[in-house]
Amino acid sequence: MFNLPELFRQRSLRYRILLAGFIWFSLIMLLATIFLPKALHDYLDEQMTEQASLHLDELSALVDFSQQGELLVQGQLSDPRFRKPYSGWYWQVQSGSDVLRSRSLWDAQFDITRGEAPDDQDLILNERHLTFSSQARPIQITVAMDSEPTEQTFELLTNGLMLALLAIGISSMLLIALQSYWSLRPMSTLQEDLKRVHEGKIDRLCGQYPDEVQPVVDDLNRLLFHYSELLQRARHHTGNLAHALKTPLAVIVNETATLPKSQQQVLNLALEQLQNRINYHLGRARMAGSSKILAVDSCPADIVDSLAMVFEKAYASRDIVVINELDDRIRVAVEVRDLEEMLGNLLENAFKWAASQIRVYAEQIDTSLCLFIDDDGPGLLPAQMDLVLQRGVRLDEQTPGSGLGLNIVRDIVTSYRGALTLATGPSGGLQVRLQVPLVSPVS
Repeated sequence: MFNLPELFRQRSLRYRILLAGFIWFSLIMLLATIFLPKALHDYLDEQMTEQASLHLDELSALVDFSQQGELLVQGQLSDPRFRKPYSGWYWQVQSGSDVLRSRSLWDAQFDITRGEAPDDQDLILNERHLTFSSQARPIQITVAMDSEPTEQTFELLTNGLMLALLAIGISSMLLIALQSYWSLRPMSTLQEDLKRVHEGKIDRLCGQYPDEVQPVVDDLNRLLFHYSELLQRARHHTGNLAHALKTPLAVIVNETATLPKSQQQVLNLALEQLQNRINYHLGRARMAGSSKILAVDSCPADIVDSLAMVFEKAYASRDIVVINELDDRIRVAVEVRDLEEMLGNLLENAFKWAASQIRVYAEQIDTSLCLFIDDDGPGLLPAQMDLVLQRGVRLDEQTPGSGLGLNIVRDIVTSYRGALTLATGPSGGLQVRLQVPLVSPVS
């Protein structure tokens, strides 16, 4: 259904330019259709009136009375149409019972003062009354013209004018389309360059752009450089912090070895977890330094397959089946190790709580992919779903873990402008929804 507000809310600049041109052209055509024919008709009527007035003046100069008082027209009018039979141009002079008519009436007794004419012609009458001082009888002079030729001329001129306006409008719209394409071409070039930056083929925008666009390009280049510098600086700080902690940690481990066995077991567990955290963040800092900043691309189906093989071996005693329904053509704009980290945490949680089956599938939403991980375990209450996403929260202290998995997943997916939500799945277990950006949609 036609939606006028939606028509004006389009965000395409080319569409807006063409729409504005079409509205302007339509308005001009509407006004031209209303006012130009009337102005043209008035002009033709005025020309006919002026011609009739000239012929009345000429005919008035030729009218006279004889010595016997008979009405006379001495001479011929200059326009030959008054002498051509049934030409549509007629004159008549009447004074009392005396009536003189033009030769164009071909001696027919038509009274043009009453609109009578050959072939039912539609006459336009122009009259004048004269009085001679020597005669008491008034003289009525009438010049009549057939309106059909004027109407035909009006129709011909109107049709030609409308065709000319239509041709001008169509050519103007084509010119506007070409102008918009040429004017907005730098924006398409900018989009292509940004895509190449995203794919990692270039690290800055190098094209030549118009003066109105160049400041935006310069700001984008500064932002890309600043982002790269911040990433490198964060990597160095993370690496330095991890290395700085390793030496004191080694000292603590050595000192712990001198303690009694009972105390060593308590401390060694905490130190092992601390060591794992340090190694994890140090590894992530190294990966950040080696990976491309913007060119990220990974296949969720392949990662789920590889992780499922690992967890099926680790949890072989539980006999859990993973059903992977993901299309291997789907690519998401997430770094491979980050996607492995997120899916690894989510699948490990599913393996811990599932009864017999884990189902992984996806749904495409515009430019994003929503990954669903459903298990047939006990699930969570709505109040618990928000609680488990908090850092370090564990609902079951008997199950191994640190309580950081879901929080880490949420932190990573947020950095990609995605989302992590929990819900109750179709089987009554927990359903995890991981929304990440797509590289390219798949039908």
